[in-house]
Amino acid sequence: MPHALSATNAAFKRLRAVGTLGLCLGVAARLLAAMADKLTPLIGAHSKSYVPTPTEENTMRYNPLGQTGLFISELCLGTMTFGGKGIWQAIGALGAKEAEALIGTALDAGVNLIDTADVYSDGESERLAGAALKALERPREQLVVATKVRGRVGPGVNQVGLSAAHIHASIDGSLKRLGLDHVDLY
Repeated sequence: MPHALSATNAAFKRLRAVGTLGLCLGVAARLLAAMADKLTPLIGAHSKSYVPTPTEENTMRYNPLGQTGLFISELCLGTMTFGGKGIWQAIGALGAKEAEALIGTALDAGVNLIDTADVYSDGESERLAGAALKALERPREQLVVATKVRGRVGPGVNQVGLSAAHIHASIDGSLKRLGLDHVDLY
């Protein structure tokens, strides 16, 4: 087990070397789980599975995401640093190569929760994350992909907020940029 732990530590050192990490510690995972509990009346309760146990290759710990039946890693890879357009340039400007390397290293370390938003770099963050996930060819069922809605995505009066029209337009745009047929957390 010490070897696996040192391999995980080495993976995180490589993550740091690639660029600014958008890792949310277990606190964020617990917050997401708490939010999912509020959704249970809307989506129905699912039977709980066992909590995955760390293996020789993977020492990551996972927590249930509310009662969804999904388990999320205690670390989350945030993609706010991908793209670097507009105001987001001050936070980071990772390109396609760096995004793929960062996501690959995070997945190798056992991270399964990827967080992005339609407003990060005017959608470029989602496009880069989606392209990296496609290039890495990881099974979709092993990933938990989260994105967000509400932020301003254009100059129009209805291109911000939580109206039904904005939510529908935003999820359609996010799915297209990510190259996915669904997201797990919105």
